Amino acid sequence: MHFYQARSSYHKAAHIQDGMQDRLIDEMIKLWGDRFDRVFEFGAGGGMLSRKLAKTLDIKELICNDIFDFSSDFASPIKFMCFDMQDTPILKHFSYQNPHFDLIISNAAMQWMDAKILFSNITSICAKNAKIAITTFGPQNLQEITALTSLSLDYLKLDTLNEILKNLGFKILYSKDWIESISFATPLDAIRHLKLTGVNSLSPNFYIKKSMLKSLEYDFKNTLTYHPIILLAEKY
Repeated sequence: MHFYQARSSYHKAAHIQDGMQDRLIDEMIKLWGDRFDRVFEFGAGGGMLSRKLAKTLDIKELICNDIFDFSSDFASPIKFMCFDMQDTPILKHFSYQNPHFDLIISNAAMQWMDAKILFSNITSICAKNAKIAITTFGPQNLQEITALTSLSLDYLKLDTLNEILKNLGFKILYSKDWIESISFATPLDAIRHLKLTGVNSLSPNFYIKKSMLKSLEYDFKNTLTYHPIILLAEKY
């Protein structure tokens, strides 16, 4: 819910996620070119990636999805559907239209979901030889916040994600992870960054203690670590 609450500030503050989108599109075009008939983006949020896709790729139909209703952020010809990608069977949400896509894409959203359920659902909306292009985050993501609060999302390793995809009949064409760090002037600036992007595992009512701020400053030098992952695969 805190991601939805940060919708107005996300685009300006989410520098890491913005770079992940650009890298995802670049790698995707290298592999598959820029023409796709039907594209489905899940976890689209307010459409940061969606608009890049519409401008960069030659797409006949682009349908975007999120668990929260961001429909007011989308304009024609991009279509928006509000539902949970972990619903099973997922096909019930496509009862009045063609449910099969030749590209399924997502940026920085999958870490909120159960990967096995998600990928299994994705297979049911794949056209023949469908392609998937996904970014998410690995276990070292926001490790400073985990150390300070003992709270974290259930981040999976790159090898684990690859194995899940292979077991579902996907061929891994590109998989990569890396580490990026952002340093802030003060510990409060670091915490403010998390609130502006809504990407952390802390609840809106979580109380940040002074000891946590001091530790973030002296032990971690006001630095937050990101662990992005890119996956490109094809269904066979």
